[in-house]
Amino acid sequence: RFTHPIGLHLLGTDLYVADFLNHRVRKVATGTRLTSLVAGNGVEGNMDGPGQLAHVSHPSGLTAHVGTGVVYVSCVVIDAVRKILPDNSIVTIAGVGRNTPAFADGVGVLAALIGPLGISLDSNGLLYVACYHEPGLRVIDTANSNLVTTFATALVAPYGVYVSPDGSAVYV
Repeated sequence: RFTHPIGLHLLGTDLYVADFLNHRVRKVATGTRLTSLVAGNGVEGNMDGPGQLAHVSHPSGLTAHVGTGVVYVSCVVIDAVRKILPDNSIVTIAGVGRNTPAFADGVGVLAALIGPLGISLDSNGLLYVACYHEPGLRVIDTANSNLVTTFATALVAPYGVYVSPDGSAVYV
């Protein structure tokens, strides 16, 4: 049973669902409506590893790379962005963890995100992240060591983001 599904992303014929209060990411095969567990064991936390053993805390936003099948998930409460590989293992790619006092650019987990919610990926591997508790929009370069940079500032509580596939337009 889903408890507060908050994020959705369609990859091929599979609908990925961020099951926020169950601390899981699920996949629904749209043709059969069968649901399977992709990542998370129902325990709140930030432990990487095989999909059903990993801790996935409050998954929020979802997006995916069509070519590789990698699914990206924002975890708003633990201030992290993670990726789910095709074998369903999960790895934290950005954010230092819960309750960081200030946002900071940097490489991967050395960067600090505050309240990442909406995420969107362009065809160049740039992952745009709307951080609800920051005054800006962040970008993670998934093709370049997960370098996190600030893309835009002076935004008030950005909740969602969409980037066109070619990266020419960003909507917040």
